[in-house]
Amino acid sequence: MKPNETTEEYDATVDAMNRQFANISVQDDIRRVKRFSMPSEALTATFDLLATDMMNAKKLSESTRNKRMIARFGTMPIVVAKIWELIDEEGITSEKLDGKKVTDKAKPKHLLWALNFMKENSTIAAMGSSVKMRSDKKEPSENTLIKWIWIFQHAMWSLKERVIRWENRKTNDIRNDALASVDCSDFPFHQIRIPDVNRPGRLTFNKALHTPKGPSLRYEIATSILSSDFVHVSGPWMPGDWNDILIFRQGLVHKLGPNERVVSDKGLRGDAPDKVLHQGSVEIAGSLDKTTWCKRIEGRFESGFNRIKRFKCLKQCKLKGTPEEKVLKHEMMVISAVVLCQLEMELGMNHLYEVNTDGFEYERYERV
Repeated sequence: MKPNETTEEYDATVDAMNRQFANISVQDDIRRVKRFSMPSEALTATFDLLATDMMNAKKLSESTRNKRMIARFGTMPIVVAKIWELIDEEGITSEKLDGKKVTDKAKPKHLLWALNFMKENSTIAAMGSSVKMRSDKKEPSENTLIKWIWIFQHAMWSLKERVIRWENRKTNDIRNDALASVDCSDFPFHQIRIPDVNRPGRLTFNKALHTPKGPSLRYEIATSILSSDFVHVSGPWMPGDWNDILIFRQGLVHKLGPNERVVSDKGLRGDAPDKVLHQGSVEIAGSLDKTTWCKRIEGRFESGFNRIKRFKCLKQCKLKGTPEEKVLKHEMMVISAVVLCQLEMELGMNHLYEVNTDGFEYERYERV
């Protein structure tokens, strides 16, 4: 995807990318499993040039430009380039393109549109001016923006099985009985009207969406304890119908190996001590080291949620369509955000802080 003519601007961008690649080191001593390879330098430079053009940041320093890139698109060009490569490798297609391969029909700037929509959550009418490039004769139309935003939202959502892998919980495994930590989080959603069973012909609000902070959809997310990888995400669930332990029993509990447990808060205490460790567990409450360990895991989980929720589209919901379409779009946005956060860690960036395991012995178990 290198421009037809090699320009000084392009060469300077490639040099900047080389410095970034050199500064990023995937810590093999911490992450002792095979990870994704770095994306093409030329492709990374292409995304950097496109983003710089959209931001009108050509004259800014490299560090300032990177800050604006994160503020406008939520991540760095290296991660954007890797997303494009994975979409291409997986051969993801779209019904909106008559079943054709996304990367064959799309342009790199279309992926940046989708990321800008996730990060800034601006209205489509106002978004055209913020993504217009110098080479564009006019702003992209609203229909064009909507088309490519949701094509790439679907494409990133389709990378879930490739990027969010349950097996990654064994990274740096020391054969303890707790490999992953799990918690649920509610993301704002639209209130939906449904038929009122007590008043035929009337509509009422769907109370299954109700939470103290307003209508939401719930997602269950798990991270590896020793590597901070996102290893599981499920949802959406209706908060009024599904509490944390019901969601856990519906799916994740069946993924656990023999004698394996997860670390969680008291929301899953009903499955302790066989499947869950939490601060109130007898074996945890009696040890200051283990209590501190659990608190650090819970605190790190909140840091992980904050990473995901840095995308404004997950803080304020502005979706259109039928109720079913809104739910699907919401799921695509949340999953896409988790995929993006995991890819950052895969490429050696934005690791969550480590959980110190010194000072006490883990329970051990034998795998089959």
